[in-house]
Parts: sequence; C-alpha cells; structure tokens
Amino acid sequence: MLLWIGVALVAIGAFEFALFSYMAPRNPGIAKRKRFLDLNAGFNAVLGVVLIVVGF
Repeated sequence: MLLWIGVALVAIGAFEFALFSYMAPRNPGIAKRKRFLDLNAGFNAVLGVVLIVVGF
C-alpha cells in the first residue's frame, strides 16, 4: 500500500512542477509564489520516494 501511495505522490509532485512551470509566466499570482509551489512539489516527490523505499 505504501508503494502505491509513494508512486502517486511522485507523480503528483512531477505534475505540479510541470504545471506551475508552464503557468507561471502567464499568471502573476503563480509567478509570485512559484518558489513555494516548487518546494511543495519537491516535498511531495521526496516523500513519495521515501514511501516507495519503505514500501519495499
């Protein structure tokens, strides 16, 4: 179960990073908070990798 949650978190983190990178130039509100949004996406990906390792 932890394995699949980890995979989902890694996928969500990658999707968030790609989405915010695409939308930041078009939306000044996102561009202002991009650093924090990238940190959140990275946190999701790192937590997902940890859960994948623990899940094995």
